[in-house]
Amino acid sequence: MPSETATWMGIGVLALATYLTRIAGYLLGTRIREGSRTYRIIQTLPGCAISAVLAPSLINGSFLETSAICSAAVFFYFTGRILSALSVGLLISILGTHWLLG
Repeated sequence: MPSETATWMGIGVLALATYLTRIAGYLLGTRIREGSRTYRIIQTLPGCAISAVLAPSLINGSFLETSAICSAAVFFYFTGRILSALSVGLLISILGTHWLLG
């Protein structure tokens, strides 16, 4: 079991790495021109991250997971409200689990 000092040193190193990463992103981000190719690539990263998280659930998930994701996507498509769409998907998942188990 690691010592308490090693634990605090690990936390400190990770906090410093997180801080430096965020500062570097801010400093480098201010240098990117708005119409550049790099800017367009960076604009697509949030969608790519969401796709990377949801794709395995769509491919390997149960019918309930797939229907919750698809329902949230359809709701977002028609309303444009991301928080409401996430709430719809979560509600379908919770109610479906309750219905299946209960």
